[in-house]
Amino acid sequence: MSGGWTWAIPAKAANPDLAFEFIRTMQTKDNARKWYVANSGIAVREDVADDPAYVDAQPSIAFFTGLVEHTHYRPAYPAYPKVSVAIQEAMEGVTTGEMSVEEAARGYDEALKEATGDQVVEK
Repeated sequence: MSGGWTWAIPAKAANPDLAFEFIRTMQTKDNARKWYVANSGIAVREDVADDPAYVDAQPSIAFFTGLVEHTHYRPAYPAYPKVSVAIQEAMEGVTTGEMSVEEAARGYDEALKEATGDQVVEK
């Protein structure tokens, strides 16, 4: 699962054509590449994803960009942000050494059950 973002023009924009032109300018290949490199973002444009300046900007960017074709947009369920936070907290705890893997997994399991009203499928 993955999230996303968008450039958008409000319905009541005073100058929607100018706003669209601004977005078009931001999304040229060169500007999109600069944006993704500056923000360590994952490119969704193939021409940017294949650009050596993008690929070489971060050591793991090629790996994560390669996952885009296999991902699905995350669902808009109320529990989803809570699950995302639980994953981040578990990863942070292990990465910083504040938790063992077992402690982090146990905390994640508890947070997952709480976030979903105990609607968890165990395999």
